[in-house]
Amino acid sequence: MKNLPPFLVSLLLGFVLSLPWGIAAWLKWQHMKDHTILPTGALTARYGSFIGYLLNAMCIGIALSFIGMIKMWVILSAVSTFFIGGWIATLLERKLYCSSDQIKIIVGAAQEYARFSGPNGAAEVLGQVAPKWWLKLMPAAWQQELRTKLQPILLPDESHGRKKNS
Repeated sequence: MKNLPPFLVSLLLGFVLSLPWGIAAWLKWQHMKDHTILPTGALTARYGSFIGYLLNAMCIGIALSFIGMIKMWVILSAVSTFFIGGWIATLLERKLYCSSDQIKIIVGAAQEYARFSGPNGAAEVLGQVAPKWWLKLMPAAWQQELRTKLQPILLPDESHGRKKNS
């Protein structure tokens, strides 16, 4: 590796570290989903944050061990690690939890909350049990389908107004 230019070593390091960095981000998200209606594993919900930060510290330590060789190129390595790692975490979350079943669970919960506390109360509670940060991770088509199904539940006046105008 000493014969490679620092630019290539930096890129290679960024690509290699992006996988554990992405897994660390995903594990921390699992911990953040605790006490929500979103699915998560028992171990990942409990220890995800700790293991995630441990993986982050390991990645930072490895990157710093290369600083003598790649000098300022470590910035490129860090940027590629953060960017690619974030995408890995997002894709992992989508692959495991982005399904029509998850939409059914969220819509069902919204219906139950609306029945007991009305549309405003349901929207408030739903924001806590299905957090916006998680919903933003999902693909745009999935988000749109969820919005379409939640609108009559959370905004019944507007959906009736649209039906009358049509």
